[in-house]
Amino acid sequence: MIAKVVKGSRTYGLLKYLYGPGRREEHINPHLVASWDGHETDPAAEPEHMRDAALYALAQHLDRPVDAYTGKIGQHVWHTSVRLAPGDPLLSDAQWGQIARRLVLAGGLAPDREETGCRWVAVRHADDHIHIVATLVRQGQSPYDAKQPDLRGDFYRLREECRRLEHDFGIRVTAEADRTAAPAPKRGERAKANRLRSAQISARETLQAQVRPIALEANNEEDFFTRLNKAGLLIRPRRLPSGDVGGYAVALPGDVSSDGSLIWYSGSRLAPDLTLPRVRQRWTTPTPEPGLVRALAPDLDARSPYAEHVRVAAWQEAATAIRSATAVLQQADNPHAAATTAALADLLTVAASRSPAPVRRELELAARQMERLGREPWQKSNQAATQMRRAIRSLLQAGHLLGYADENAAVLGLAVATVLAVRALRRRMAARHKHAHARVARLAGEHLQHAAELLGARSAARADHAAARRPDLQQALRRAVEGRADADAILRGRDWPALAGMLSRIERLGHDAAAALADVVAQQPLRHDSSSPARRDTQVILWRLENWVASRRRAPTDRDDRTPASRDRPWPEQVQRLAHADNKPAHERRMRALLRGAMHGSDDLDRIFRDPAWPRLVAVLTEIGQAGHDVEGALRSATSGRRLREDPSNPAHSVVQMLTGRLRRLLEETETSSRSTPRAMSHPYAVPSCLPHGAAGGGLPSEHGAGRFVQADDDRVFQRAVVAVVETQTCSPQHLEQLLWVRPARAKDLVRLLCERGVVAVADGGYSVQVGADQLSALRDGMNRRSARAARLASSTSHSWPVRSEKPRPPARAEEMPPAQRQRRSRPQ
Repeated sequence: MIAKVVKGSRTYGLLKYLYGPGRREEHINPHLVASWDGHETDPAAEPEHMRDAALYALAQHLDRPVDAYTGKIGQHVWHTSVRLAPGDPLLSDAQWGQIARRLVLAGGLAPDREETGCRWVAVRHADDHIHIVATLVRQGQSPYDAKQPDLRGDFYRLREECRRLEHDFGIRVTAEADRTAAPAPKRGERAKANRLRSAQISARETLQAQVRPIALEANNEEDFFTRLNKAGLLIRPRRLPSGDVGGYAVALPGDVSSDGSLIWYSGSRLAPDLTLPRVRQRWTTPTPEPGLVRALAPDLDARSPYAEHVRVAAWQEAATAIRSATAVLQQADNPHAAATTAALADLLTVAASRSPAPVRRELELAARQMERLGREPWQKSNQAATQMRRAIRSLLQAGHLLGYADENAAVLGLAVATVLAVRALRRRMAARHKHAHARVARLAGEHLQHAAELLGARSAARADHAAARRPDLQQALRRAVEGRADADAILRGRDWPALAGMLSRIERLGHDAAAALADVVAQQPLRHDSSSPARRDTQVILWRLENWVASRRRAPTDRDDRTPASRDRPWPEQVQRLAHADNKPAHERRMRALLRGAMHGSDDLDRIFRDPAWPRLVAVLTEIGQAGHDVEGALRSATSGRRLREDPSNPAHSVVQMLTGRLRRLLEETETSSRSTPRAMSHPYAVPSCLPHGAAGGGLPSEHGAGRFVQADDDRVFQRAVVAVVETQTCSPQHLEQLLWVRPARAKDLVRLLCERGVVAVADGGYSVQVGADQLSALRDGMNRRSARAARLASSTSHSWPVRSEKPRPPARAEEMPPAQRQRRSRPQ
């Protein structure tokens, strides 16, 4: 049951409409079911030619207290329509009369006695609803006792009474009024927006969309008002008698009423959580750590690795805060859940505005749904809410993401964490019988789910139809999911070729595919897996298998095909011990000690260890040791050549990346020379003394570097792909789609060709770039030189026929030829 309240000023006009045929002849048998004294004459009982006179007399009777009232009054007609839901049982006139009396009493029109309340009547002209018409002046013993009723909060009191009536009469139960829904734009506001601005968004919604981000970005009240002015909004603070600011109102420039005055909207008219007291609650959270603020200097380039590291750290901090909030929301009786939900909604709003372009729309839609969930009043914050407020400040100071691979991975982590938090919030709202909020949480979770899938939560495994037909893999799947899922449904599903391709990849990495499948399936129930945002059983298994592969190192039998000799040699015991997963800190300390020995006397060691590319350098050194070479000798060879350039603002010229490129090229050239010439080393695991020229100094000839990766018949798209991968040191099909504007199938072909040429190599869970950024200039020079040579060659070997517009002349007759030409033509062939 729903009661809708409107106000007007024409009592007779409203009664005439209620007793009339209606706009579409929908009024059937209009009659009176209740009145304030129970003795009012029903105009429907009068003859047809006396109907208007009876309606006029009833209107005069209702307006008598209004006419006698000496005070100022505006719209004095209170009109409420009460309607049942479709499918509810029909009620009698007596039951509708009882409902009308209870609603009038709950609305505040007759608080004590009928003779001192407002005058009202209830009209029924349909089976499923009634109309209550009242005048807003309470009658008294004398005309001087008349006064207006107190209608503050009448909508919420009517909503509570409607819920009680639903239980008493056994009709459909509706949601309670929790004071979290924002005021909906009226029909006139939408029509005005469509007429003046050709938009479906009203001025109220436009102001709400602009004020909310400003409230999150501001640090105090003065900053809040300043940002509103800079955004082009008109601001009008509301002063209390003490002189303090108690509220505010905003308006759009040019948004005026019919008389030319501005239309102002207070914070409460925009949304319940945009009032000034609720906005002030957001400013009580401390600022982020000083280290993060100091790293974000104004002159720091947004594309530098340091700025990227700060952005990734901010998003990781936000994901950690959301996981803490999930633990709070999972507790049914936690008193701080409202504050945690409000902070989660604000954090998602800020994250949506700073997210990469491919997922920004989905995160914005999810944040718009989460706004209502965060409007529940709260008084005291908790640790999880404070942590998320601090993460909001970090995201605001870190800036917008540029869509790099590490940044997309950080956004994926936040999206997955938010999906799990929203699921916990949905279960909490359903347990509290807040069905509207549970539905909103479900919609927000669907948008977050889609965002996670766009970022890679949907498995990126390539379909392998040949592996999908293998009986051994099918049998392994049946044994693994027996009693947990429908194996036939998985084998018939569209994701089975991708799952078979993942199992085949696990076999190529040297692991047992059947054992890995049984391991991941036995972890948790598949259909209700809270650790994965996947929607189907096959997607859950793929998600777990990808994590399983990422958590394990590649087997020694799966070494790169470019180093067949290194597979036959036993690894040094020290390298095996340091490369073990459990000894990762010791391995990194060993690499730091080797670098200190090779770069003794340098002041850049601390900067190198803090560089984001330091793990990549450790990986190259580990690969050199696993290939059977002397790591310390390789470091000395790489650092003894040309001086390492020091440009920390340029990721292509940082010391760590320069050193990584030299070591990578040193390893590749050593392996190339070992295939063509016999190995002659003084130590079984030493670097050869006869290295090619330029290996230690890091400068391949441009022709050799370009010809190694780019051939003469390659198209320009592949050449651009080589340059982009080497420049960004990142490779994935999604990365090439964004950089080169190619289709997904074309991006996958480019990645495959890059792997065949040796530009990138397949690593655990992704691709690693094998060419250092220091070879970029040589690569470009070689490509340009090849392009110029190809152009000259094309121009020299072009066809030599004349390009003329007129037709060629026919061959001349023999008598018209010169003597010499005539003799040549007559000479026997």
